[in-house]
Amino acid sequence: MPDTRFKFGLALGPYGSAGATSAQHLFTPGDTTPDVTVGSFFVTANTSATAITYFDVTGQGGIDPTANNGKLVFVHLQDALTTFPNAGQLFLSDTGAAIGSGGTIGFYFYNSGWYEFYRSVNTRDVIKTVTVAGAALAPDVTNVRILIVNNTAASTIVGLSGGVPGQAIEVLHAAAAAGTALTITGASDLWLAGTASFVFNDSAAYRFVCDAGARFRQVSGAGVP
Repeated sequence: MPDTRFKFGLALGPYGSAGATSAQHLFTPGDTTPDVTVGSFFVTANTSATAITYFDVTGQGGIDPTANNGKLVFVHLQDALTTFPNAGQLFLSDTGAAIGSGGTIGFYFYNSGWYEFYRSVNTRDVIKTVTVAGAALAPDVTNVRILIVNNTAASTIVGLSGGVPGQAIEVLHAAAAAGTALTITGASDLWLAGTASFVFNDSAAYRFVCDAGARFRQVSGAGVP
C-alpha cells in the first residue's frame, strides 16, 4: 500500500473554518454544553465565567450519548474565563482545568463521558512578579514557575492560589525589595518544613510543590536539605 499524502496539509475542523469568528467552530458564549457534532477543532470566546461540563453530539434523534465512542475534540481558549470541572461526565487528569487564554485541551468520548487526553498551556506568565505594600497575600500562581515578590513594605505570604497538583514553583524576593521584611507563614494550604513561619532570606529561593488542590508544600529552602 502506498504512503498516504495530504496535498494541502492536515487540519482539524470543517473546511474553510479558519476565521476567528467562524460560527462553524466558535462556541456560543456562555454555553456550558456546546455542540461538537461537526468537526474536531473548536474555540471559546466567553465574556463571563463559564464552566463547560459536557459536549453535545447530535444525531437524527437529538443528542446521542452512545454512538460516538472515540470522537476527538480539541478546544482552543481565546479567553481566561472558561473552566472545565472534573465532575459529572467530564473526566480530567487533575482536580479541574483553568487553562487560560492561548491554551488548548483535548478530549475523547467513551461510554457517555468525555476524557481528557491532551493539554497545552501557552502562557508568557511563567515568570511572574507581584508588587505589594504591607499586605498579607496569597498570589495567584496559575501556570507560574517562578514567583518574584517585590514588597515595598513589610508583607506576609500566607498562601499560593491557583495551583494544580504536581506544579512546582520557586519563590524569590525581588532585588529591589532587599532589606524589606517579607515573611512566609504556614497555613492550611501552605505547609512549611520545621517551622511556623520565617523571614525571607533576600538571597534565597524557596521551592514549593502543589500536592492537592491549591495546597503547596515547601520542599527546599530554610531548614530543608
